[in-house]
Amino acid sequence: MEWLTPDKETEFVVNGESLTEKIKLMQENKTLVDSLKGLKTDVEKRNMILSGINSVALDSWSERQKMPPYSQSETKEYLGVVSDYVSAQEQLFAMLEKEPFIYPDMLPPIHRTLVGRDEDIPAIDKGCFRSRYSGLIQTPYFDAVSGSKVASEMAYAFMQYGFISGDTEKDISNIAKLHAQIVRIQPFMCANKRMAFLVTNAGFKLMGLSPITLCKTQEESEAYLGSLKEAILNRDATQLADFFLEKQLQAQQDQIDEATLEAVEVSKNTNLSV
Repeated sequence: MEWLTPDKETEFVVNGESLTEKIKLMQENKTLVDSLKGLKTDVEKRNMILSGINSVALDSWSERQKMPPYSQSETKEYLGVVSDYVSAQEQLFAMLEKEPFIYPDMLPPIHRTLVGRDEDIPAIDKGCFRSRYSGLIQTPYFDAVSGSKVASEMAYAFMQYGFISGDTEKDISNIAKLHAQIVRIQPFMCANKRMAFLVTNAGFKLMGLSPITLCKTQEESEAYLGSLKEAILNRDATQLADFFLEKQLQAQQDQIDEATLEAVEVSKNTNLSV
């Protein structure tokens, strides 16, 4: 397959009609989930932790070997990296509470937190975009944007896809497009998929939705990576948008299921005390 180069890059497309039914279900679920205020925080926190576990594993082959269902050796080191992911997610969400917009300048300090305890990454590469002075970066099936153009390409990507408009179909499409474009640009020397995951969850946060967990199984990992490749190489983000929608529906169902179990438990205890 021919590698993607900047001169072959075109605008993304998304087949919105294929997402209609899932978007409708997500909107219906949101009304119910929004009423579960006491429970929502706990489920969101768990999702953030699971998101960290999944994303770190996808972003780093060496870390992937340390996570279940793989070898669990060096667990302490792995959990430190996951903890940094969760801290970065909380930091980004705190920024959104003060200013409900996503923009490129938010990302370098988030990146510094994200890779804070990763000893394999030189300090000079933590918390800064690649530039013309940065080293080379290798990607498996496309050419990363040159370091000298990273800042301008990131600004353009966020201008195109970083705004949450209130149009659900458009917003889901833009979340997928921005995720793919961040991975496409490779703005940092490392942890670019992890950063894309953080930005994706920030987009969901701005939509009033929960952070998603990512790839709990090998099958889901392959589905994600396949949809990401389709988006970057063929500029079709439909599969990626559908993947994120499916994960959001799962997050909503987790909250609904937990609320149901809690209600059953309360009812059972009430009956026993009568």
